Amino acid sequence: MVSPLLSAEEFAPMRPAIGLALVLLAIAFECWHRRASRRATLAPPNERAAIAAAESTSG
Repeated sequence: MVSPLLSAEEFAPMRPAIGLALVLLAIAFECWHRRASRRATLAPPNERAAIAAAESTSG
């Protein structure tokens, strides 16, 4: 790794913390995604229609 701001020796102690942060971010995203999809399937019919309408116009 070549950087004028951070040498390889200074970066080495941060690698485990950065890896842990990425894993925690992935777990948080997965939990959020599962909760959102569960909420969409458990919603009353009128709310499911609103969710479907919002998804079709957002993408």
